[in-house]
Amino acid sequence: MIASGVSAFMFAGILTTMVTLQRTCAGTIEFSRGTTDQQRALDYISRDLHRALTVTVSSTSQTLTVTVPDTYTAYDAQGNPTGTIVAPSISGAKVNYGDASKPLTICYYLSGNKLLRQQTIGATNAVSTMVIADSVELIQTSFADLTSVVTYSVTFAPKMTLADYGNSQARTATTLTGCTSVRNARRD
Repeated sequence: MIASGVSAFMFAGILTTMVTLQRTCAGTIEFSRGTTDQQRALDYISRDLHRALTVTVSSTSQTLTVTVPDTYTAYDAQGNPTGTIVAPSISGAKVNYGDASKPLTICYYLSGNKLLRQQTIGATNAVSTMVIADSVELIQTSFADLTSVVTYSVTFAPKMTLADYGNSQARTATTLTGCTSVRNARRD
């Protein structure tokens, strides 16, 4: 009877330790996934803004639309580049890529709690949409100087455990902000 009591006490301790380790592991995985999503979102937005010919911020500041030069010669039916990269041409002090009348149009917006990047290829009109990040609560964009600098912020609500996902008080929001110079938009 004493052995049974000691065994039950040891089993309870082992079970508690295993549950705690599993929760810690799940929280670490979610933290890593959230951090990766945050960095990916800022990298994509920054990259597209650097290449932008035009930038449009919606009236609610929650949709960012960017046109960028088309730098490929051909695409497949899904919109994946299959051709070679177009060599830029220099005209005066301006660098031009591809056909200026058929740029890529890229739109960042929220759908539920997902940040989406929708790309429309001007040459083929192929549209592709990809999820950039999950657990996004808000995206805000604005022009810093109304011509060439765009400020953007993305607010995430990372989940640390499965129980936190539906509990808004347990999820602390994280806002990341970036400021990018739109190099191609100023064509002077």
